[in-house]
Amino acid sequence: MLIAFIINISLATGYLSVDADVRYVNTDFKYDDFSLKTVGFVVRKVVSDEIADRWILYGQLEVMDDFSTFDIHQMYLMLKGPLGKWNLSAGRIRLPYGLLSVYSTDHVPHKALDPYTIGMENDNGIMASGTAGIIDYSVTATQGSGFFGGFPSRGLYTGRIAINPFVEDIFSAGISAAYGTTKENHTLQSGFRHIKLGALDLTGNVGSFLWRAEISAGTQDTVFQIAGFAGMDLAVLSWLELNNTVSAVRLADTFHHAWLFSGVSVNTRYILLKGGYKYVHYGTIDHQVSLMAYKQFTFNF
Repeated sequence: MLIAFIINISLATGYLSVDADVRYVNTDFKYDDFSLKTVGFVVRKVVSDEIADRWILYGQLEVMDDFSTFDIHQMYLMLKGPLGKWNLSAGRIRLPYGLLSVYSTDHVPHKALDPYTIGMENDNGIMASGTAGIIDYSVTATQGSGFFGGFPSRGLYTGRIAINPFVEDIFSAGISAAYGTTKENHTLQSGFRHIKLGALDLTGNVGSFLWRAEISAGTQDTVFQIAGFAGMDLAVLSWLELNNTVSAVRLADTFHHAWLFSGVSVNTRYILLKGGYKYVHYGTIDHQVSLMAYKQFTFNF
């Protein structure tokens, strides 16, 4: 069971949040795992001038897996341009590749493609981003070493351009590219791999139906890789949502990973409940059942 408590204290120009995850997962209907998954802290501070918000300081720190590991998830300083047409960020930033730019799986019982494609969500470096009409863009130059590794390390370059043709945000499409060296796991002392990847991501939101998809292809250490992800959320009632996702990763002529997840979300007055079943067709885990409870407290003043 995943239980997340978040407390947000909003200041005049910022906020502080604290969250905690306690998770229960059953694997192959035999093995149970119950742990304090995450304790996280987020702080965001905005410094304004006489024209608009100008500087943003953001930090997200996490202690994970029964306090056994520590991760600076994000920590950056952003300089905002006029009306967001351009922004410059430096620090530990989220990488703009595929759905990772617009979709977070931090508090859901499954992951998207990023662990198998670019290998990590965040890295240390600089980013230029902004909006020009219906176009959003982000370009980064980072170390490629994740949480560990010295400076300047080996180098990873990522970028994404997206089009948002409707004011109501009912559809968006993005193309991404990644080139350089990345870690197999950004929170561990794992090995490096060289990647040349491109991706197409799509997101649609029509009424009570939200869907998203991504396809990524390229090479990892000269081995061809192709990966796909699709997810659908359907709001049946104001408090009930059906969640379904499917993903597959193929290296050379072998399926490296493929899974199907189906679950529900129940949003009560006091708590958000999530439950689901995950079937892994290729890999070490065949069946996985997870339960999650999520609660957020927000205070604005």
